Amino acid sequence: MATKRTTRLGLTPQGTISILAVASVVVLVSLPLLRRMAMMENQRDALAVLRALGDVVEAAPPGAPAIGALPLDAPALATRSLEPVAGGLFLRARGYYFDLVTDGGEPTLRAWPCEYGRTGFRSFVRTSGGALLDHDNAEAAFSGARAPRGPWRLDAGWRELPQDADYP
Repeated sequence: MATKRTTRLGLTPQGTISILAVASVVVLVSLPLLRRMAMMENQRDALAVLRALGDVVEAAPPGAPAIGALPLDAPALATRSLEPVAGGLFLRARGYYFDLVTDGGEPTLRAWPCEYGRTGFRSFVRTSGGALLDHDNAEAAFSGARAPRGPWRLDAGWRELPQDADYP
């Protein structure tokens, strides 16, 4: 009479292979979902940081300073991990870059993914009037430290978000 080979857990080699196959499928299905959830969280955080930076800019003396010159220890930013980069031209937090430009004499805050498709997809703007704008950034025009300089054209593709928007 032949005896069945089993592992220490009492599994046959076929049972072990089946469990490994199921585990592999679970991992392959779960990883893209987890990655997408992380990018969505980065985008939510980008909106929150834009709001907080807007509060700091509004409290600053007139004339838009460089974003790196803003008081990053201000109460509105206390819970944010903002890191100045490129000599203070940008701030970086959770996969997004932030900068401050003057558009028609008014300060405009912008946020875009550090790496399109890896840290986020969408781009955001907070106008001097406090409006939040969103762009799907489908062509990855706003990505990395090479994002367009100067004011962005806020026409085609941009939409205004409700003030209480958590995520577009």
